[in-house]
Amino acid sequence: MAKKREVLLLHGYRQSGDILQSKLKTWCRVMKTHFTFTFITAPHILHTNDDFDVYKWFNSVPEEDYFSANEYEGAEESIAYIQQVWDEQGPFDGLIGFSQGGILASMVIGAQGLPEYSFDFKFAMIFSAFVTPVPKYREWLNHIPEQFPTFHCYGRGDTLIESFRSQELVDLFPENHTYVHIHDGGHYLPTKADSKQAYRDWINNNLNKD
Repeated sequence: MAKKREVLLLHGYRQSGDILQSKLKTWCRVMKTHFTFTFITAPHILHTNDDFDVYKWFNSVPEEDYFSANEYEGAEESIAYIQQVWDEQGPFDGLIGFSQGGILASMVIGAQGLPEYSFDFKFAMIFSAFVTPVPKYREWLNHIPEQFPTFHCYGRGDTLIESFRSQELVDLFPENHTYVHIHDGGHYLPTKADSKQAYRDWINNNLNKD
């Protein structure tokens, strides 16, 4: 039996590690034979009218259109926090990000090898994300290693992040080591039979070769 991989999970905007973990109960049951999960919460609290605390990895500037932001306030602190988690709780094998957490995950993978960071993820799974428009971080994506395996997943019915935007992110990753699963739903991690099979196939073909 293949060993379980240690994975770090990054939640979406207006969530927390606990919220994402609660939402992913079914998904985690599907994946528990493959992964051991560590959920973390972003370091920036989001002030809302919610009855519970929610968080963000960064704030888009300007806020009006996050698809054309020219800066991500707080992103550097969030990446430094991921480095801290790596140092204190890692190492981890993989990085999994959803929505804003998926955007950050792509940036983290692009930042591997920069002198200020020592995290060394071996694979990533990115759900319902898009390409950062911030020039500095967009340039990082040009340095994703050719042999780095990624699983990308998005929904045709996603009304928050349209599918073409997620596909633009897919297209920036090395083609030979990038797998794309497109489901018929919206902004979530799917668990129907075809998605379960896609997860198994990707893990067996990319992570369980040894």
